[in-house]
Amino acid sequence: MIEIADSAPNEAPIENVFVFVSEDRDGNQGIVSGSVGDIVYTPLITSKLRIAEMLKPIAEELARKGGLKVKLVHFTRVQTLWQTNPNHYRRDA
Repeated sequence: MIEIADSAPNEAPIENVFVFVSEDRDGNQGIVSGSVGDIVYTPLITSKLRIAEMLKPIAEELARKGGLKVKLVHFTRVQTLWQTNPNHYRRDA
């Protein structure tokens, strides 16, 4: 069973995504995940640059431990690939 936590109210539309990406010696890449607070593992990804700046020390520690190059990348292209229809779900169930 998946437990859904209620999130803070949404803000502005997401037009930017900042992701910490690791890269090995062969050029293979992956999204960096790490422990943040009580969350066991979470991908280091955010829509706010100020949050990405706060995650840099975690990314640096993971890079040291893993011996990989880690970089912060910025994505700006928005393309909706899938979405739910909230009218199909009942909140009081």
